[in-house]
Amino acid sequence: MAALTPVTADFRLGDTSAVTTGTAGVAITAGQLVYLDSATAKYKLAINTSAAAAAVVGVAATTAATDKKIAIVTSGTIESANAYWTAGQTYVLDQVAGQMQNAADVITADLVSVIGVASTTQIFKLSIDNTGFIVP
Repeated sequence: MAALTPVTADFRLGDTSAVTTGTAGVAITAGQLVYLDSATAKYKLAINTSAAAAAVVGVAATTAATDKKIAIVTSGTIESANAYWTAGQTYVLDQVAGQMQNAADVITADLVSVIGVASTTQIFKLSIDNTGFIVP
C-alpha cells in the first residue's frame, strides 16, 4: 500500500480533537504529520528516515506557508469527509514526508512512529507513540 496523501478539502477536526498552535517551518498542508524542530521551535513534516523528524507530535489541522501560524491536532480524533482509512487498521509514519501508511507496510530501516487506529473509514483515533524502534 502506498502512503496516504492527505486531501485538505476532506480533513476535519473530530469531536475530541485537542489542538495547539505554532509556526510552520516549511509549507504544510492540513492532514500532514508534523514534528517540532527543537533547533528552530517550528513545525516541520515528519518522516520515518530520521530520528529527529520521526518524533511525530500531531497532524496539521490547517494549511500554512513557511513561517506562518499553524494549528496542530495532538490527540483525539480526526475525520475525513470521504472514506480515507481502512477501519480497524493501525497506521504509522511513512517514508514520504508528512504522510502515514498502514503498519503492515513498514520496511527494513523504517523508524516506527505509530500514529493511531482507524475507527471507521472516516474517523481516525490519534494514539501517537514514537517507539524509537527501527525495523530490522
